[in-house]
Amino acid sequence: MVALAATDLAQPYGSVLSWPASGGRPSRTAGAHVVLIDGRPAVELERGGRSLVTFEGTADTVDAWISP
Repeated sequence: MVALAATDLAQPYGSVLSWPASGGRPSRTAGAHVVLIDGRPAVELERGGRSLVTFEGTADTVDAWISP
């Protein structure tokens, strides 16, 4: 699991690769962050923490990205 800035070059989604299906509108904007699990996006946090987007399969790995 790794958390990256959405604009980080190590984070290919939204630039080189399409974002996976989700109920939100993820974007590569300054201040947004993405949590990758095994190289796949699990969560995208919008700039300022206004919204949290989860992607398909996140429910299977929910314990991996939520910490107490």
